[in-house]
Amino acid sequence: MSTELRTEEITVRRVTFQDLQEYALAVYGQELDLIQAMEWHNDTCYMVQAEELPEDDSWWEQFNAWRDKGEHQYGIVYGLMADLLQKGLIEPGDYLIDVSW
Repeated sequence: MSTELRTEEITVRRVTFQDLQEYALAVYGQELDLIQAMEWHNDTCYMVQAEELPEDDSWWEQFNAWRDKGEHQYGIVYGLMADLLQKGLIEPGDYLIDVSW
């Protein structure tokens, strides 16, 4: 057994859920409640990838329901990140969303 812990260094962008919600409001003009939609808990962090999604991916349904009708459905953050990426507003990769209130 090795006495060294194997680790890997990765690049992760950290953002608070409040900043992400405010950014979504600025970009889309629509209030976003990630805590409700994603069922997130206080004092936690969630890793989300900003990546391109196929047009028929189900995450788009949740995102479009929010953007078009103001509905907050579970999974909205994945479509949100993909749309921000498509618009060239964020970089692709891993985002650590810090949830503390």
